[in-house]
Amino acid sequence: MNDVVLNAIEIAAEAHDGQVDGGGYSYIRHPLTVLRMVAKELPDDADAQAAAVLHDVLEDVSFMYPGGLMRRGVSLRAVELVKAVTRGKDETYEEFIDRVASAGPVAITIKLADLGHNLSRMHCLPLDKRAKLEPRYLAAWEKLTAALGLHNGD
Repeated sequence: MNDVVLNAIEIAAEAHDGQVDGGGYSYIRHPLTVLRMVAKELPDDADAQAAAVLHDVLEDVSFMYPGGLMRRGVSLRAVELVKAVTRGKDETYEEFIDRVASAGPVAITIKLADLGHNLSRMHCLPLDKRAKLEPRYLAAWEKLTAALGLHNGD
């Protein structure tokens, strides 16, 4: 693992310190899993891997901003990828997924890893929350998988 990715892991660990997921586990496990998934798909893309581990910091952490990530040594490309997979405050979920679908194959790969891990953890959620999120995530998965195929010429 290179310094770019290690720096991003340190930032993510600080940002998510004390947070827990829907199953009661330390939240940092999620971005680390997304990082691992993206590293398998894009082993030579340190910016993509950095963005993968940082994918939730702008949306979920009140003290994290794009400029602050750059001041902490995160590349412009990695920050742009994080922004691409971060839902805007005024965006519907469907608008967000459409934007990710048009953001290019690297952003799509990161979001698919995020969705894949989220879907694998659905059993940890209360049934009412699962009933709301699972169909949304599955529809997003289908749309982004199709978009990735288009970007890759399939």
